[in-house]
Amino acid sequence: MKSCKRCGSDSNGYYPQTRNKDGLRPYCKMCDKAQSRITYHKNKELLKIRKEKLKKTNMIKGERIRDYVESVLNNDDDLERVNEIVLEIKTDEPGLSEVEYMIRALDQLSFELKGAADGMFSMAKSMRRDDKLRDLGI
Repeated sequence: MKSCKRCGSDSNGYYPQTRNKDGLRPYCKMCDKAQSRITYHKNKELLKIRKEKLKKTNMIKGERIRDYVESVLNNDDDLERVNEIVLEIKTDEPGLSEVEYMIRALDQLSFELKGAADGMFSMAKSMRRDDKLRDLGI
Protein backbone atom coordinates (compact mmCIF):
# COMPACT_ATOMS: atom_id res chain seq x y z
CA MET A 1 0.00 0.00 0.00
CA LYS A 2 1.16 3.54 -0.79
CA SER A 3 2.24 5.85 2.02
CA CYS A 4 2.08 9.66 2.07
CA LYS A 5 5.36 11.52 1.44
CA ARG A 6 4.50 14.09 4.15
CA CYS A 7 2.81 12.30 7.01
CA GLY A 8 3.62 8.64 6.23
CA SER A 9 -0.01 7.57 6.61
CA ASP A 10 -1.38 4.97 4.23
CA SER A 11 -5.09 5.14 5.09
CA ASN A 12 -6.22 8.67 4.06
CA GLY A 13 -6.73 8.03 0.33
CA TYR A 14 -5.14 9.85 -2.58
CA TYR A 15 -6.32 12.15 -5.34
CA PRO A 16 -5.64 10.99 -8.92
CA GLN A 17 -2.72 12.36 -10.93
CA THR A 18 -2.37 10.62 -14.28
CA ARG A 19 1.23 11.65 -14.99
CA ASN A 20 2.51 9.57 -12.06
CA LYS A 21 3.21 5.88 -12.66
CA ASP A 22 0.68 4.73 -10.07
CA GLY A 23 -1.87 7.37 -11.16
CA LEU A 24 -2.05 8.97 -7.70
CA ARG A 25 -0.68 12.13 -6.11
CA PRO A 26 2.28 11.62 -3.74
CA TYR A 27 0.45 13.17 -0.77
CA CYS A 28 -2.69 11.90 0.98
CA LYS A 29 -5.97 13.81 0.80
CA MET A 30 -5.55 15.24 4.30
CA CYS A 31 -2.08 16.64 3.53
CA ASP A 32 -3.28 17.99 0.16
CA LYS A 33 -6.19 19.80 1.81
CA ALA A 34 -3.94 21.23 4.52
CA GLN A 35 -1.47 22.48 1.90
CA SER A 36 -4.30 24.02 -0.13
CA ARG A 37 -5.53 25.91 2.93
CA ILE A 38 -2.03 27.21 3.69
CA THR A 39 -1.51 28.34 0.09
CA TYR A 40 -4.93 30.01 0.02
CA HIS A 41 -4.27 32.00 3.20
CA LYS A 42 -0.80 33.02 1.99
CA ASN A 43 -2.16 34.32 -1.32
CA LYS A 44 -5.59 35.55 -0.24
CA GLU A 45 -5.10 39.12 -1.50
CA LEU A 46 -3.70 37.97 -4.83
CA LEU A 47 -6.65 35.63 -5.31
CA LYS A 48 -9.10 38.47 -4.60
CA ILE A 49 -7.36 40.64 -7.20
CA ARG A 50 -7.50 37.83 -9.77
CA LYS A 51 -11.18 37.26 -9.05
CA GLU A 52 -12.02 40.96 -9.53
CA LYS A 53 -10.00 41.08 -12.75
CA LEU A 54 -11.81 38.01 -14.10
CA LYS A 55 -15.16 39.53 -13.13
CA LYS A 56 -14.33 42.75 -15.04
CA THR A 57 -13.14 40.75 -18.06
CA ASN A 58 -16.38 38.75 -18.13
CA MET A 59 -18.40 41.96 -17.86
CA ILE A 60 -16.54 43.42 -20.85
CA LYS A 61 -17.14 40.23 -22.84
CA GLY A 62 -20.82 40.40 -21.95
CA GLU A 63 -21.00 44.03 -23.13
CA ARG A 64 -19.35 43.10 -26.44
CA ILE A 65 -21.83 40.30 -26.98
CA ARG A 66 -24.73 42.62 -26.14
CA ASP A 67 -23.44 45.15 -28.69
CA TYR A 68 -23.20 42.41 -31.28
CA VAL A 69 -26.69 41.20 -30.49
CA GLU A 70 -28.09 44.71 -30.84
CA SER A 71 -26.45 45.05 -34.26
CA VAL A 72 -27.83 41.67 -35.45
CA LEU A 73 -31.38 41.82 -34.12
CA ASN A 74 -33.80 43.73 -36.31
CA ASN A 75 -36.21 45.20 -33.79
CA ASP A 76 -36.53 46.20 -30.18
CA ASP A 77 -38.97 43.36 -29.44
CA ASP A 78 -36.26 40.78 -30.13
CA LEU A 79 -33.81 42.66 -27.91
CA GLU A 80 -36.39 42.84 -25.12
CA ARG A 81 -37.01 39.11 -25.46
CA VAL A 82 -33.25 38.41 -25.18
CA ASN A 83 -33.13 40.41 -21.94
CA GLU A 84 -36.18 38.53 -20.61
CA ILE A 85 -34.58 35.18 -21.47
CA VAL A 86 -31.34 36.22 -19.74
CA LEU A 87 -33.30 37.06 -16.58
CA GLU A 88 -35.12 33.71 -16.74
CA ILE A 89 -31.85 31.83 -17.12
CA LYS A 90 -30.26 33.79 -14.27
CA THR A 91 -33.04 32.70 -11.92
CA ASP A 92 -32.93 29.07 -13.12
CA GLU A 93 -29.14 28.73 -13.25
CA PRO A 94 -27.36 31.24 -11.00
CA GLY A 95 -23.59 31.38 -11.07
CA LEU A 96 -22.94 31.37 -14.81
CA SER A 97 -20.88 34.11 -16.43
CA GLU A 98 -22.55 36.95 -18.32
CA VAL A 99 -21.19 35.46 -21.54
CA GLU A 100 -22.84 32.10 -20.87
CA TYR A 101 -26.17 33.77 -20.07
CA MET A 102 -26.09 35.69 -23.34
CA ILE A 103 -25.10 32.66 -25.43
CA ARG A 104 -27.92 30.58 -23.96
CA ALA A 105 -30.41 33.41 -24.46
CA LEU A 106 -29.40 33.78 -28.11
CA ASP A 107 -29.77 30.07 -28.68
CA GLN A 108 -33.23 30.08 -27.13
CA LEU A 109 -34.33 33.17 -29.07
CA SER A 110 -33.03 31.64 -32.28
CA PHE A 111 -35.13 28.56 -31.56
CA GLU A 112 -38.20 30.70 -30.85
CA LEU A 113 -37.84 32.85 -33.98
CA LYS A 114 -36.94 30.40 -36.70
CA GLY A 115 -36.71 26.92 -35.24
CA ALA A 116 -33.58 25.10 -34.13
CA ALA A 117 -32.35 24.17 -37.61
CA ASP A 118 -32.81 27.60 -39.23
CA GLY A 119 -31.96 29.82 -36.27
CA MET A 120 -29.39 32.59 -36.38
CA PHE A 121 -27.13 30.96 -33.84
CA SER A 122 -27.96 27.26 -34.24
CA MET A 123 -24.64 26.63 -35.99
CA ALA A 124 -22.88 27.90 -32.87
CA LYS A 125 -24.01 24.84 -30.91
CA SER A 126 -21.76 22.65 -33.01
CA MET A 127 -18.81 24.99 -32.59
CA ARG A 128 -16.67 25.10 -29.51
CA ARG A 129 -17.50 27.98 -27.20
CA ASP A 130 -14.06 29.54 -27.67
CA ASP A 131 -14.44 29.54 -31.44
CA LYS A 132 -17.81 31.23 -31.14
CA LEU A 133 -16.41 33.95 -28.88
CA ARG A 134 -13.48 34.48 -31.24
CA ASP A 135 -15.92 34.90 -34.14
CA LEU A 136 -17.76 37.54 -32.12
CA GLY A 137 -14.49 39.41 -31.66
CA ILE A 138 -14.02 38.62 -27.98
